Amino acid sequence: MTRRSTARPHAFALALALSATGLVVLAQTPAPTAQPPAGQGGQPPAPEAPGQGGTQGGRGRGRGQDLTGIDFTKQPPIQAKTPEEQLKQFILPPGYRLELVMSDPLIQEPTAIAFDGNGRMFVVEDRSYMLDIDMTGQLDPISRISLHVDTNNDGVYDKHTVFVDNLVFPRFVTPFGPNTILTKESNAQEVWKYTDTDGDGVADKKELFDTGYGRLANIEGQEAFLTWGLDNWMYSTYNAFRARWTPHGVVKEPTGTNRGEWGVTQDNDGKMWFESGAPGVPVSFQFPIVYGNFTVPDELEPDFRIPWGAPVRVADMQGGLNATRMPDGSLKGVTGSAGNDIYRGHRLPKDLVGDYLYGEPVGRIVRRIRAEKKEGLTYLRNVYPNNEFIKSLDRCSVPSMSRLPPTAPSTSRTCITASSRSGTSPDPAPTCVRASSSTTSTRSFTRAASGGSCTTA
Repeated sequence: MTRRSTARPHAFALALALSATGLVVLAQTPAPTAQPPAGQGGQPPAPEAPGQGGTQGGRGRGRGQDLTGIDFTKQPPIQAKTPEEQLKQFILPPGYRLELVMSDPLIQEPTAIAFDGNGRMFVVEDRSYMLDIDMTGQLDPISRISLHVDTNNDGVYDKHTVFVDNLVFPRFVTPFGPNTILTKESNAQEVWKYTDTDGDGVADKKELFDTGYGRLANIEGQEAFLTWGLDNWMYSTYNAFRARWTPHGVVKEPTGTNRGEWGVTQDNDGKMWFESGAPGVPVSFQFPIVYGNFTVPDELEPDFRIPWGAPVRVADMQGGLNATRMPDGSLKGVTGSAGNDIYRGHRLPKDLVGDYLYGEPVGRIVRRIRAEKKEGLTYLRNVYPNNEFIKSLDRCSVPSMSRLPPTAPSTSRTCITASSRSGTSPDPAPTCVRASSSTTSTRSFTRAASGGSCTTA
């Protein structure tokens, strides 16, 4: 996706909760600006219409499409909305709603979330990401991992600390025992273990966990995630190996090439699923990756690569008008995906159990897919034909990650990130949404972030 930041605004992140009667979102946006009146009655307001009376499409624009009446004149920047305004733009299935969980200044530029066994939330804040179109300072040590705790079990995170500070674009956060996490910085080989030894919410002990995990590439093309599986092995994207901690050190063994870029999760059988990134679809899900990488013809249903986003009315796509569904200005073919998870809890509707969620940030959607077994092979289909689980009318909202923490007795959370600033890779500034059922008290976190102003293509 190609969006250009016209200025570096003050940003804030908001978190939302999802329930069978509602959904909550965590988002990042700039300082509030004047916005048109929001829609009434719980319905999202209509998107802004493009300019009228412009010239027709010129040579090389939108090949194969009728561009009559499309205005190609320069338009003013699209201002990112406040979290409250952004929330009104989401379109959800009946029975789900969103509510605010967290906003700036508590978190800034959130890119990944992980929950430990006690429901504490760790947030990767990549504060150096795409500060301008030239990526100035992208590898400066100004990023961090923050910790957020609900101290009284009321569903609100009320204690906030910086667990680890001054990091170089961390790639993931993995809880690893009491008050301990694993993380790795960009352009590095080492995975470090950070521990809070005195319980103040700030890590005061740093130890080398293992090395040999990195790859030199641009920020988008480096490894991500370190997902601890039911088999007691840890898996990351890109790396064709898995790792296991033992009392005598970390051991590794080779696996198939997983083709993953921006997501690793597991199902109830412990099989790992990988998200491809630029191709925009799940990959390497047929068999456990330790046996190799297998692809089956027609493992994705016909038209699986077609997103059904809301009419955002802006040709703001990587690929330009040729990748844009006109005249509504939405994406007509997936071009990116980021973050993934499989719902394995029991506090949300039963029909969600086992379904796979991931974000397509360019299409401004969160897709829900279902796996079907036929003669031992896995085939994927969109649960909502010609539609999506979550989508947004906000041009600056790009859901890009989901994260489902362990199910606690009273809560079940899902986290989906969404961001909007300059860059050609999925923008990692998320919001957090909380989900619950109409019949039970459940919470789910969906991250959706919007930081920076956008301009039309």
